[in-house]
Amino acid sequence: MSFSNSALAIALLLAGLVAWSFGEYVLHRFVMHEMRGRGMPSREHLVHHADPERNIGRPVLSWIGIAVVGAVLFLAPGLFLLGPSTGWATYAGWLLGYGIYQQIHNRAHSHGPRTAYGVCVRRNHFFHHHGHPMLNHGVTSPVWDKVFGTYAEAGRLRIPRR
Repeated sequence: MSFSNSALAIALLLAGLVAWSFGEYVLHRFVMHEMRGRGMPSREHLVHHADPERNIGRPVLSWIGIAVVGAVLFLAPGLFLLGPSTGWATYAGWLLGYGIYQQIHNRAHSHGPRTAYGVCVRRNHFFHHHGHPMLNHGVTSPVWDKVFGTYAEAGRLRIPRR
């Protein structure tokens, strides 16, 4: 692989990561919340909101769903229209983005934050979970919430004991 091909692959991987960031917002807002329990993904997400520890099968189902969405949006068009390396690199970025999101999201629920970023993630996400489900849909970043007007500064939080 030449330098230009490597640079293109890295650029496409980064494009997949950015696509995941946008996908995280769109899926969380429109599929998980706006559907209000209609459809399996929305119902499973509402269970997560009610009790984050209860969803035993959620990680596997989530990975399958995200893999299918990414394959439809990036892998198939890349393979058929732009060539295999384009499809695979962008798809890899999408999946890598989801993997990073899963780690950050799970850690926000299970561990106290150790960094300023962790404090921000946990505060915004718990604000979303505990009383403001139609705000702060971005878990890993507030960028898309700010772009689309669904961001709210997390004020004082009342987190119920469970």
